[in-house]
Amino acid sequence: MLWKVDGVTQKSPSTYKDNIEDTDNDSYTSATTGELIDNPIAVGMLKLEMSWDYCTEKEAEDLMQLTYKNPLIVTVKCPSVKGRYYYCSFSCI
Repeated sequence: MLWKVDGVTQKSPSTYKDNIEDTDNDSYTSATTGELIDNPIAVGMLKLEMSWDYCTEKEAEDLMQLTYKNPLIVTVKCPSVKGRYYYCSFSCI
């Protein structure tokens, strides 16, 4: 997985999980028809989790410093975006 912040390539994570999800508000199933009643509020949101096994002290400090930016604007290339670069805004939690 490749990721950049402000055009600068960052340290690749040791492990990561990525998934494109939709966020819904008050979705429910109709009691009469069984049909899903869906009220999407965001479609195609990228959820990304990353972790690093080994970092130098400087690498760890640099990564922690990035988490203070909210939103963190990232350009990422990972399997869920089909090998293309995807420009997105993240909130770090």
